Amino acid sequence: VQLTLLAEPPKVAARWNSDSDLMKQLDGRQALDTERSFEYGAHIVHALETDAVYRMNVNVMNEGLIDNFTSETCVEVCCTIDRLGLHPHRVGSLPLHLAALARGMSDMQTLASDAFIERDLHKACLACMIDPCAAASSSPSEIKACFNKLLELERKWLEPYWGKVLSI
Repeated sequence: VQLTLLAEPPKVAARWNSDSDLMKQLDGRQALDTERSFEYGAHIVHALETDAVYRMNVNVMNEGLIDNFTSETCVEVCCTIDRLGLHPHRVGSLPLHLAALARGMSDMQTLASDAFIERDLHKACLACMIDPCAAASSSPSEIKACFNKLLELERKWLEPYWGKVLSI
């Protein structure tokens, strides 16, 4: 297992540097830029508050939008947003090969989130093992060894949430 370790933590992103335009705007050294950005949230609020209509892909609970996913699955589908709210578009069934790929990713993400909520390191490691990128390049034993090594390296940040026992 090859791990690349940083000699020191990464530096603060340039946009948060004390001399960046963003920080100057936040602390009053520069006038606020009030132009609407291309961030999705700005478009969504604009559509909800005006007669504008905006279409974009949004992550929503499935609720019958994609036939071959469960209702507990969060899916990204085209939605129309207007002053009446967010209206997801029904997709129907995905081709089997695409649904299988997406369900695998969804299952891995569900397992990872369950691991966090339940504070279950075994489930967290299993999520890593079924991650398509990890599984394509490493064996389960290599993934487990890497997982345990990362737990040890990040111990001081993980212990407050996960507790003292940080290995599986």
